[in-house]
Amino acid sequence: MPMDNFGIDGESPFSSSLGIKTVSNSPDWSELDQDCVITAASFPECEWDCALSRKTTIELAGWDKCQPDAEAQAWLKARFDGLTLADFRDFHIRIYCTEDLDAPEGFEKVWFPYLEETVVACQALMTEDVAESLDALLVISNTEIVEQQHLLSSFLDDAEDVQNLPPILCVLHGSQSGEVKISEEGSAAWIERGVNGMITGQPAGFNLVLEVQSWIRRMRHHSMVFNETINEKRFRGERAKRLRELNERILWDYARIKVAPSLPPVDRRIPRGDIEELDGLRFGSLLGQGAFGKVWRLEKRSEDGPEEVVKSVAKAQFTEVEGVAYMARTLAVMQTLSSKENRHPNLTQFYGMYHSGTHFYFRFEDAGPKNLHQRLAQRRPGRNSKPLPARSALSIMTQIASALAHLHGDPLRVCHRDVKPENILVTEPPDAEPLVKLTDFDLAVAQAPGERCRRPCGTMPFTAPEVVLERRYCGFAADLWSMAVVMLELQCGLHVLETAMSLPKVSTETTVQIAKMMREELAVEGAPARIVGRYGFSAMLPVAPCVERLAASVLKAEPSERWPAATVCDFLRASSLRSNRRAQPAEPEKA
Repeated sequence: MPMDNFGIDGESPFSSSLGIKTVSNSPDWSELDQDCVITAASFPECEWDCALSRKTTIELAGWDKCQPDAEAQAWLKARFDGLTLADFRDFHIRIYCTEDLDAPEGFEKVWFPYLEETVVACQALMTEDVAESLDALLVISNTEIVEQQHLLSSFLDDAEDVQNLPPILCVLHGSQSGEVKISEEGSAAWIERGVNGMITGQPAGFNLVLEVQSWIRRMRHHSMVFNETINEKRFRGERAKRLRELNERILWDYARIKVAPSLPPVDRRIPRGDIEELDGLRFGSLLGQGAFGKVWRLEKRSEDGPEEVVKSVAKAQFTEVEGVAYMARTLAVMQTLSSKENRHPNLTQFYGMYHSGTHFYFRFEDAGPKNLHQRLAQRRPGRNSKPLPARSALSIMTQIASALAHLHGDPLRVCHRDVKPENILVTEPPDAEPLVKLTDFDLAVAQAPGERCRRPCGTMPFTAPEVVLERRYCGFAADLWSMAVVMLELQCGLHVLETAMSLPKVSTETTVQIAKMMREELAVEGAPARIVGRYGFSAMLPVAPCVERLAASVLKAEPSERWPAATVCDFLRASSLRSNRRAQPAEPEKA
């Protein structure tokens, strides 16, 4: 044994700090008494086998280790008496012990004390190759003793880092006269920590062998069932993936050519999934998210470059050929509206479409820093309240009507079907009236003369009642209802219909109820005028008669009786404020 850490007179360099009496520097371990104490600075340099064989108490870095429990040692010998490794048949095991006990006869090769001074050595011996060759790890431990609880917990922590680890069985061991007691909650806690099974009752002899074999067979069966389940799920997952890929090819390759040849083919240069750059333009901040996709701001190519946004639409939501036709229709509408002959100052400009394996990307102009809903919310009382003058409100109404008159007129005949404040973008120049642009044409369709729309869509209460209550409806008349509700919110504030009619919260279950309530309430003579009179802002009084007349002429239960968009536009232009009338100061929105 190296004696570098002991002084000439047998004093350890750190013995005084620990208050430990050291032995002489005699190299003959046989001279040591069984009750003497050994100290050392580093245990790998000490001849522990010799010391442990003498049942010598070891004090390492101030950690006190009591003498082995003689009763536990005797009971361990009795439990393994007459057994050999061959009794476990084809099961390869390794035994760890959290108490300083000698290995039973015949089990020395698979016996590893897991003690404070042997943790590092045990960790080094537990490799992935060794783990793969074992059927189980037996951990002999007395979980009633705190020190052994800590060692068992440490062992489980070490085991977490080993790949392909075999099952861990905790064999409770005390003495023949005292059984180790553990509650169901205690067993469950150890199993949650990583133990696969608890062998209680201290079985001895072949009963112990049978108990271990039973646990191993049981865990093998569970492992086999688990692996079969995982493989089945993996097979189903791979099969579902192949079906999705096949469906994707059918929809976006074959069906696209047959049903919607106007859609561009998949551009394999664009990565699948979410991307951060498109056509040399990097994605910036997320501006919003709707039912069909997300809208991102694009970083400009140069300081004087145009402001642009991109809308990403995931193709996974389209699983039928109808989805291919829908995307083709959406693209056709946007291309038509952005053509040179059909452009309009109150419609967002469409720049192009990109087709990846998983998404469609639509590039638009950035038509404003906020939508009309956000702008109207700024009128609410508060320190940062931002009034909206009556002149500006009338200008916004006129521009919305102008955009719809352009869409509904020949030769376009396009109905938007989702007109609401969130789909109207607003720009407020410092020395001019606000500029608004209608956006989001996901639901827009071209409606030929004599045709009707069939798909219910839109957002309550901007959706006309007949869209929900009837099988077919006129998209143009539905747009006019939506526009009139927007104008009521300009006059009276956000959610004015919900407040005035006590409409329930919008949901799938309440949609029909809301449609019926709106149709009945607004069918009453003078209903729009009463709403404007009760909820309208005093600052909006100059345009109140205009809004009352317009709402009464558009919010009609019978769609055919509603003013067309061109008539509304002419009416609003004729109702412009006189130049010699000073606009009254705007007030914040009522609480």
